[in-house]
Amino acid sequence: MSEYEDPASHIETKLFIEKYQNKIPDERSWIITNSRKSLNFKNIRKEDIDFDDIAVGLANTCRYNGQCRAFYSVAEHSDIVSRILEHKFPGEKDLIISGFAHDFAEAYMGDMTTPLKHLCPGFKYIEEKLESVIEDVFDLKVSIRDPRIKMCDMLAWRIESRFFFGDDSTSWQDFDDEIRSTPVSIRCLDPKLAVTSFYGRAIELGVTWPYAP
Repeated sequence: MSEYEDPASHIETKLFIEKYQNKIPDERSWIITNSRKSLNFKNIRKEDIDFDDIAVGLANTCRYNGQCRAFYSVAEHSDIVSRILEHKFPGEKDLIISGFAHDFAEAYMGDMTTPLKHLCPGFKYIEEKLESVIEDVFDLKVSIRDPRIKMCDMLAWRIESRFFFGDDSTSWQDFDDEIRSTPVSIRCLDPKLAVTSFYGRAIELGVTWPYAP
């Protein structure tokens, strides 16, 4: 649930979306994936989640809606978040794996910018449903919505913003030391290299993926 929503409004949104979804024909609620599987957003099934589709989808998806000076994939961002977690919480393997997986849903839903998410509660509701299925498929022991993951995701965002947008305003000064002391680097890998790197990091962390074709 977004920090901008109270429980009552979240329940109202859920009821409205479920009512609205019933009016959408099934042929308009699914996508086809790189592996030729289909995923129906009205009925998300575990067997429709495939790590190969996630790897390709995230490697091909540019962060910041492409509004950055070089291609920078969600796959590379996921790697960086996992390395920040590894730096701050060494030895907590389950947390690090969940951090690596925190944006897996974007392989299917795209990387909607955060301001727009706040204006589209229906999107966030479906995203949370998909994230829950992903947590089940990959047997994640730590929720991908864990506050420690959110903290490291925000730190990655600050590092990325400084790198791409050169924001030297006073609002960043409190984070300068933390940014400089975090041992990660942005490489701006093209999609082919990003997907290879993503697989490598998954193997390094011991991520397992069922339902392979």
